Amino acid sequence: MDDDEKGIMYMVLSSAFFALMAATVKFLGDIPLAEKIFLGILLESYLDCLWSVETEKK
Repeated sequence: MDDDEKGIMYMVLSSAFFALMAATVKFLGDIPLAEKIFLGILLESYLDCLWSVETEKK
């Protein structure tokens, strides 16, 4: 996969994840904003840890 294809893939994935994040915020309408932010940061931290462990293996 060349750099152009990787760039396009990352842009599409980014758009998909932002759409998923927006849908999740709308779905969790009753939860206070501070809890939504905390849960988002918690999930992002978990995904960052998975990504960093995976890139260390390479």
